[in-house]
Amino acid sequence: MNSLGKAINGILGLLGIQVIRKRRRNFDAIYAEIFSRTTESPSLIIDVGGHNGSSIERYRKIWPAVKIHSFEPNSELMQEMLAKFSDLANIKLNRLGVSNFRGKSSFNIHSTSTGSSSILAVDRETEFSRRRGIADSTVSTVEIDVTTLDSYLNENALESVNILKVDVQGYEFEVIQGAQNSLRSGKIDFVEIELIVADVYRHEKNWTDTVKLLTECGYSTIAISTDARGTNLGPYDLLQNPELQFDFLFARIDQVQRINAVSV
Repeated sequence: MNSLGKAINGILGLLGIQVIRKRRRNFDAIYAEIFSRTTESPSLIIDVGGHNGSSIERYRKIWPAVKIHSFEPNSELMQEMLAKFSDLANIKLNRLGVSNFRGKSSFNIHSTSTGSSSILAVDRETEFSRRRGIADSTVSTVEIDVTTLDSYLNENALESVNILKVDVQGYEFEVIQGAQNSLRSGKIDFVEIELIVADVYRHEKNWTDTVKLLTECGYSTIAISTDARGTNLGPYDLLQNPELQFDFLFARIDQVQRINAVSV
């Protein structure tokens, strides 16, 4: 930082203001480096929790031709995604939830915060709930079809997944449970997953259980961020941030070894 920058920061510091530089080392930069080292590009991404298609847009900026299979159970959001991507042959949209079983499940849609909609119900006593205006009048519960990733990959003869992205608002453990066979057999190279540290949803598994399960399946953490896209918003403690969550990037152990071998 130059002398002018230090002086400005000093003045702002007297006012209780801290300037934090936006990180440029996000998951996309990490992916680009990984695949450039192995001289390959990903051919298939599974997007669990498609929301309005933001992850599809994000991945297509890096790899325009990559095949993406996306899951989103909210019918209104699915209509948004269809309007954006239905004419793209490399994008497959599934109006399905993903779980550790196949069948039917309840799904809670939050009209004031669609990104927090989940199979799990929000704990109404939390700051998370208050900030998002979640109340009886803003929550509707619908029945959805759910499947497992193991079933989906087998039924669609998908033998190799480069990236599995999971963002399902507290339901990550169950999604990984339903993908154990695929993970343990080496079908999936990388897992990008959002894990909530704060108590937000009822009956939500502790985030460490999901980390443990992925580790048992043969995966190792290679990156952690408070936002995979690089915003890195703080603070990073529950006292100051009652919505604390992190994005994790896991790699299969042999992929870690392969990356390290190429970088030597």
